[in-house]
Formats: sequence, C-alpha cells, structure tokens
Amino acid sequence: MNELMYGVGFILLALTYLQRDKIVDYLNYNFSIRMQSKTLAYILTFLLIIMVISGMLLNNTSEKFSGISKSYENLNPNNEENRPHRYFDVNTYD
Repeated sequence: MNELMYGVGFILLALTYLQRDKIVDYLNYNFSIRMQSKTLAYILTFLLIIMVISGMLLNNTSEKFSGISKSYENLNPNNEENRPHRYFDVNTYD
C-alpha cells in the first residue's frame, strides 16, 4: 500500500472521528438513521483496525523481511553442531 494513500486514508478517518457528533446529527436529520456517537466511534475504530491490518498485508513487508531466516541460519557456526551440550560434555572439566 502506498504510504501517501495510507496517510490520506488515516487523516480522513481521523477527521471523521473528530466530526462524529455532526455526522450522527446529519444522519438523524436527513436519513432518519438514529445512531449514538459511541456506536459510530466503535465503527470507526473497527475501520481503523482493518486499515492497519490491510496496510501491513498490502505493503511489501514479505519482501523486506524475507531474508531474516536466512541470516539467522548463518549465525550458527557449523563446527559447533557436532559438539555436545556443555552440561553433558564430560571432557570439558579435565
């Protein structure tokens, strides 16, 4: 997801959240939809969570963090694999 579109969507969602009382009054007056401001806040919070999840999924995070497992495997030296655990190595304390 493009950072600019994500930022614009976040700003629009924040402005909608700030104007929720006026939106509730508008829906009640023009469309006879009765809704509490708290209910609209819950809906907007749910949309924010969906927006964050979609931003994480649609972003190319898999490409950015795909090399982590490969670099983690390179941290273990190969000569230490055949060695026993230090508590079970009887030749350590000769």
